[in-house]
Parts: sequence; C-alpha cells; structure tokens
Amino acid sequence: MSVFNIGSLQDKIFRMFRPSPVEGASVPSVGVVIENNSSLPVPVNIISDSSSDLLNVSGIQSTISVTTTPQIVKVGASNLPNRKIVLLQPNGKVRVGFIGITSLIGTKVLKDQVFGLNVGPLLDFYIVSEAGTVSVNISEAS
Repeated sequence: MSVFNIGSLQDKIFRMFRPSPVEGASVPSVGVVIENNSSLPVPVNIISDSSSDLLNVSGIQSTISVTTTPQIVKVGASNLPNRKIVLLQPNGKVRVGFIGITSLIGTKVLKDQVFGLNVGPLLDFYIVSEAGTVSVNISEAS
C-alpha cells in the first residue's frame, strides 16, 4: 500500500502551472482576505484582465424554440450590437455552426450542456434541433 501526500501534489501542480514572471512586466496587485477555520488549504483563483475585450457593455437573454429548420442564434430581431460572446443551453439535442448546418451536420450540443462561442455581431451563428422542437436558453453579451 502506498501513501499519497495530497499537499505535496498540490505544491507540484502549483509550481507546474504558476505563470513565470516576465522581465520588465508589471503585475497588478490584488488583495484577498480569506478566513479558513480548518487546516486545509483554500483554493483561490483570481483572473485579472484589463483588456478592452471584457464583457462590460450589455447582456441580454431569452429562451427560443428551435426546430429542424436552421435559425440564427440571437435574442430579438438582430444580433446584439458589439456582441462578443453567445452562450446557449438546450433542453434537448441540437447542432450549432454556420451556414450549411443541418440536424445531422454541425457541432452537437447535448441536453443541459452549456455551449459558449466568442462571435461578433456581424457573423451569424446558427442552431438546429436534431429532432422535434427544443427550448434553448440564449445569452448574448458585449
């Protein structure tokens, strides 16, 4: 029987995936206070991005009915202006993709699976059900 030290494994994983400092680069400081009443480590993930690609303008969501006829993934009459991402979650099997998708051709998204794609407002993104009518929760953000 072998003894497995989880703390040692966590240290190795942290060293493997810890970003190396880049000479001359500045790193933003982020303050975090964590209270932990046990001796176990508390995992903390902090993502800091000052890019202009952040989703910080608007977001809309709705539920659409999807049939075996391909339709554009959008909330309302047109794609959200300045859209950067589309998220969808169907209650049945669907296919997604671009012009030419069918109920047999396209990327398969399963029931209750969340699918996201960075897609701008000028590119139409399509969805079609594999069979029957499927309700799909759609979100667009810019």
